[in-house]
Amino acid sequence: MIVCGIDPGAKGSAAWLNADSGEIVLSRLHYQDGLLDYRKIWNDAPGDVSLCFLERVRGRGGWSATANFSFGGNYQQVRLCTKVFGWDTINIEPQQWQKIIHDGIQAETPKTRSRLAYTRLFPDDPLPRNRNNKHNENDIDALLIAAYGVLVHRRKIVRPGGIVSWSLDPAS
Repeated sequence: MIVCGIDPGAKGSAAWLNADSGEIVLSRLHYQDGLLDYRKIWNDAPGDVSLCFLERVRGRGGWSATANFSFGGNYQQVRLCTKVFGWDTINIEPQQWQKIIHDGIQAETPKTRSRLAYTRLFPDDPLPRNRNNKHNENDIDALLIAAYGVLVHRRKIVRPGGIVSWSLDPAS
């Protein structure tokens, strides 16, 4: 089962997590002249995607109308892209996946909680970094969204009635 998690935006990322093998594929979203390069997403996908979880975004107070419009436009392009690919896509609020993935983590900011959650779920994998050797928060969030998708999928489909373990281990 391959689950995709997408953190949309101008510097957004897509992550695919194979729940059976543990393979992780990360891909940055690329835009040219304001248009999403959908071919890159299609070419980077490591196989048939079972489910796609797309983080729903909303405009932000304090931003200009143009900035909010562009931000929403990027989200809609990604949303359209997943529909064209035929991926079953679930739009989720950031608070939905963070509530589960950040459970038990005490830290000041959501980004810090995400870094800690990443190291908890993927202890053998280093945190993704960008060209400046800084943590790539969009890659981290996209992968955590995919991990949330695996957990939700297992809870609802693999073991109806409830799961007590939130392990990503396929044997659990």
